[in-house]
Amino acid sequence: MTDQPAPPSAPRRPVPWWAVGLGAVAVLAIALGIWAFSGGEDGTAAPGASSTTTTGGAPASTATTGAATTSSTTTTSPPAGSPAAIAGLIATLTDDGILFTWGDVDGESAYTYTFTTPAGPVSGSLPAGATSWATPAGCGTAASFDLQAVDAGGAVVAFGSSSVETSACPPEARGPDDVHFVGHTADGLSTVAWAHGVGQMQYRVHWEWRNPSAGTSGFDDEVIQGNRDSYDLTVPCDAVFTVLVTGLAPDGTHLGSAGGGEWAAPECAADPFFVDGTAETSDPGDDTPARSWANCPSGSQALGGGFGSSEAVGAPERGWITANAPPSPTQWVASVQAPGSRSVSVASHVLCMEGIHVTMTNESIEVSEAGAGTVRVSCPAGTTRTAGGWHADAGLNVLASIPTDDGWSVLAFDELGVGGPKSLRASVLCIHGEGFSTEIVQRTVSVADGSVDFVPAPSCPAGSFRVGGGSSSLDIVYEASGFLEGIWGVWARNPDLGDAGPASTVAVFGVCLAPAP
Repeated sequence: MTDQPAPPSAPRRPVPWWAVGLGAVAVLAIALGIWAFSGGEDGTAAPGASSTTTTGGAPASTATTGAATTSSTTTTSPPAGSPAAIAGLIATLTDDGILFTWGDVDGESAYTYTFTTPAGPVSGSLPAGATSWATPAGCGTAASFDLQAVDAGGAVVAFGSSSVETSACPPEARGPDDVHFVGHTADGLSTVAWAHGVGQMQYRVHWEWRNPSAGTSGFDDEVIQGNRDSYDLTVPCDAVFTVLVTGLAPDGTHLGSAGGGEWAAPECAADPFFVDGTAETSDPGDDTPARSWANCPSGSQALGGGFGSSEAVGAPERGWITANAPPSPTQWVASVQAPGSRSVSVASHVLCMEGIHVTMTNESIEVSEAGAGTVRVSCPAGTTRTAGGWHADAGLNVLASIPTDDGWSVLAFDELGVGGPKSLRASVLCIHGEGFSTEIVQRTVSVADGSVDFVPAPSCPAGSFRVGGGSSSLDIVYEASGFLEGIWGVWARNPDLGDAGPASTVAVFGVCLAPAP
């Protein structure tokens, strides 16, 4: 049997040109669709488009609870062919965390979610119909919430995402720091300061002191408002002290304490002391007055002084007190001029104190012949009057030498009535330092005719002591004016007129000084 040749194949028809064109267009359309769905040929977003995953549907929203703010971002409808956007997905801060809410998705069988914080992601699922999910969250938390709605076969039918950030955490509460000594105030208090703590409502300032030389000690404390950063302490002079400052929270909890070193309180002022001047006696028939000087030792200055004489003076037949005053901040002078052939003795004394700064100020006037005059002198600003007195020409009888609010005042008249005008000078001692204060005490006493009495000034208030004084009377003559055993007063005589004359009154003034602590 011989091989038969294969039957000839049917001839192929040529493809029409229009069919080729339609096929090319279809291929191109499919390629462009794939490129658009994937975001570009290389899988990245097209230039100018956002690559952040966000929710679709509802516009961006913000919710505020207390001082914290939540924020979520959304887009418009997703690209064609992708799952739908879950509508209304927002985050809201609550008292104890974050609440995410959304609109339910039709046709879903369940939800899956991923909650992501800097600590890592947490995933889970929710049943169909769920429209919220809550989670605890502390301060300073930045988180995102990705939500998917899935059907019975597990396919994603809708998705959404929300981001949120809670309020920043407050600084950790702590007590004060850097307790340090500032200095001493004008009235002798000691000031400390510190750097503020955090979260305090109040401070408790506790201080302890001890006086090594006196062997005494003590403590005290006070609660002050938390907006304070300094405090003036009351610490006894010559003591050393320490301070502890504690921050207190609104509920009274201690937030921490800080203390400084050991510091010294102001030194105690030295006690005042008396120095007596040498007694001097005038020679009979000598017009030169007897003069006694009392001088404070080096390192101390005068606070006051006085005089005593061998007999009453203050009239032509007895002579005149020509000085009872400070000639300088460290001295007191007393002088008496006796008339005719009489001889008179005079002595002075001065009250001195260490560690003080005193100045002396004068004012003078001329008293007309047979006339009377008053001279007043004031202490400079920033100083306090302690004691004063006068210098007078012979023939002037001083009727009043008294303290004023800011200085001293002297009244005298010309008993002689001859010899022209006479000089009268008032002098006052002024102590520097705003911490000092003085108080004037006064009493008025009757002195019977022909008798002599010691008239003391009233007692000084607690915490102060006498530094000087004065007196005022129209017809009393004096044997002494000054300190007697630490008490300021005058030896006043009512001149015996040879008959039972009326009693005379004398007003006695004392100056009490309260030193700076």
